Amino acid sequence: MSNFNKVKFDRKKLYDEIWKLSAAGVAKKYNLHYAKLITSLKENHIPYPPSGYWTRLAYGKDVSKEIVPLPESEIEEIYLYLASYTSIKKNNEQKVNNVEAVEPNKESKSIKNIKGITLPDNILPFLDEEERKAIIIALADVHVKLNSKLHPVLVAYKKSIEEWKQREKESRYIRRNYYDYKRGETIEQPAFMNEVSTAGLSRVIAILNAVYKIVEMLGGKINSDLSMKIREDVVKISFAEGQDKKTHELTKQEAKELLEYKENIKFKEYASKPQIKKYDYFYNGKMRIKFENSSYIRDNEQQKLEDRLDDIIIELYGISEEHRILREKREEEHQRYLEEKRQAEQRAERIEEEKQNTQALVNKAKDYQIACEIRNYINAVSGGMDILKETKQWVEWAKEKADWFDPVIAKEDKYLGVRNHSLSEDEKRLTKERRDRFYY
Repeated sequence: MSNFNKVKFDRKKLYDEIWKLSAAGVAKKYNLHYAKLITSLKENHIPYPPSGYWTRLAYGKDVSKEIVPLPESEIEEIYLYLASYTSIKKNNEQKVNNVEAVEPNKESKSIKNIKGITLPDNILPFLDEEERKAIIIALADVHVKLNSKLHPVLVAYKKSIEEWKQREKESRYIRRNYYDYKRGETIEQPAFMNEVSTAGLSRVIAILNAVYKIVEMLGGKINSDLSMKIREDVVKISFAEGQDKKTHELTKQEAKELLEYKENIKFKEYASKPQIKKYDYFYNGKMRIKFENSSYIRDNEQQKLEDRLDDIIIELYGISEEHRILREKREEEHQRYLEEKRQAEQRAERIEEEKQNTQALVNKAKDYQIACEIRNYINAVSGGMDILKETKQWVEWAKEKADWFDPVIAKEDKYLGVRNHSLSEDEKRLTKERRDRFYY
């Protein structure tokens, strides 16, 4: 390619202007090819602001930690493509962004065979180098094509749009969600239908088709609700198309209603003023993709969304990382909650066990006290004097009962069995109290 299509830049000056004006601003100021500018920044290790940087800066947030210093390099001057540069067709290119062209699902050209891939440290820094290489390879291999084979999820999505439009024709009015009595289920309006024009929907489908191919190529999964599972978390995106407005032109019906209203007012008759809108809004084709973290990427003068697959994928992976951090935080909090709950339950069980053991101790002490009282009573009865044979028999019997009451000896009685000294007095009561009932 001739250098007539390029312009020379000082590497340090380019870095300073990128962080002052943004990459898009520099491309516009010097009439540069935006996509090739981004490629050159990556190749020459020139950091540029991450997605959402300028939005956060505009809202007055502290972005000082996001500024990446310019790494040292032996290269002082670089050549950048002008906006008039026309890309060579992909099939004729031998390399894209210093990465050899790789066909999907062909193991013969695996990541290990790709050499010389380097990415700026501020691009997906949370991924290991192999994952980062895989992403740049996938981005180099997939492009938005309007007529390419659609992903099965998008085939189903297009079908749902056609069915919804058919129901709109059959019905005079249809809500975003309604109950289909024939099917016996609630039908939801397909996504994006109220956010973009018919032409915009075609662009949405083409963009999603390319994004889905990249996500699946990198091991992700596409869900039926159009969301994507990237790494371990589900990421959702939405689209919106800009609208312009113009002064509303009265229809014949509105002009008639307005004339009737003025006539009624003229003759002092009661009349309700017709509600006529001041402006008509229409889609202008300027598309915007919105992410869950409130960031977005939109069409600009240099590029359409179709040309910014790299920015879209990088943002999606960034959001998946945010989800991972939040998910692991929730999991840690849940595990901490479960551990605290387990410890609380163990403590409650231990307290209950301590109560029962203490009560059992008290119950045993009372039994021992009774045993001691019986023995004292036996000594009082025998008195150390000669006693009758019947009395001796009673003494022996009483001693056995004292041993039966004594938790230290815990003698088994022939008739009463083994006494459970731990039980309460009511539970160990030998005779039940008789309660006479009176009836009136």
